[in-house]
Amino acid sequence: MKKLVKFVAIVIATVVVSGNAVAWSVGSLTRTSVTIIAGDNDVSGYITTLAITKQGASSYKWEELRTRTWGKYVTFSGLDPNTTYEVYTTNTTGDYEHLKAIGTFTTLQGVKIGDLYYGFTDSDEAVVIDYTYPPSMFEGDDFDNIIVDISIPDNITYNGKSCPVVAIQGNAFRFCFYDMFLSGKLTIGKNLQYIGPDAFSGCNRLDTIICKADVPADLADYAFEGLSKNITCIVPCGQKAVYQSSAGWKWFNIVENCGGVGIDDVAEGNIISVYPNPAKDFVVIENVECNAEHMTINVYDAQGRLILSETKPNATSYTLNTTSLKTGVYYITVGNVTKKLIVE
Repeated sequence: MKKLVKFVAIVIATVVVSGNAVAWSVGSLTRTSVTIIAGDNDVSGYITTLAITKQGASSYKWEELRTRTWGKYVTFSGLDPNTTYEVYTTNTTGDYEHLKAIGTFTTLQGVKIGDLYYGFTDSDEAVVIDYTYPPSMFEGDDFDNIIVDISIPDNITYNGKSCPVVAIQGNAFRFCFYDMFLSGKLTIGKNLQYIGPDAFSGCNRLDTIICKADVPADLADYAFEGLSKNITCIVPCGQKAVYQSSAGWKWFNIVENCGGVGIDDVAEGNIISVYPNPAKDFVVIENVECNAEHMTINVYDAQGRLILSETKPNATSYTLNTTSLKTGVYYITVGNVTKKLIVE
């Protein structure tokens, strides 16, 4: 049986509301955000808002309680890492008179490896707790055409030990592909067992999920809140039925990778550049290194099927006609390098 990893679940306070004990707990905690959950639904009409402030400070963040199937909660974001915050209940935003302290929490520090921050369990398992955007993402102003791919590795090395990456903490990537800002692909390593609540909530420009594990990771409620059900989810060959029967995963467009572009081959290539991307009529492929007399360019669809293949004389730049390609996500391979292409 798989072990579910819930990296942080701590009670910060128990308050009494009209004779009912209400246990407030931290449901998800990262370096820059926190979700605080009420342990009892019967708080409506008595407590409508939570406020937090850095310990010893006088400025507050306010959030009104929201309701989900498991009860009342609030989420605060834009917090400072490794910082202690005080938590208060109150009647409404800006109501300083009725602030009532219920406890404290401390945001995580994490260990940065690549673009990801990790925490660690007592058994040397790694948990993704936060993400930092690469500096190159902010070069230029055409944010709508930025493509950012996130890859959750199978293992990371920390303090000389190989640590399997087994979980993604709730809120870790919240809004990371938000609105017209980003689009991209998520690759999930083969050791991942659990994805926390709101881990990818609001990432509504995410267009492809690649799962390397035969057994789908367990999903907390709202792990992929707000995502389109048309997202292509590529799974190992023979595992489509497993994913389709798994809660949370079955809503995506599940396809098997049984040939063509292998899951391990997709996109760590930064040798070539592909533009414009998204493309309409053509795409230019530059910085190609080729020692052979000819170079073959293959284009695969999201299911790994070969759609287009052209062999061209050796050069460092190629122009590929894309008018025959339908709107969607494709993968261009040049030699041993693979790049993702979006066709509009």
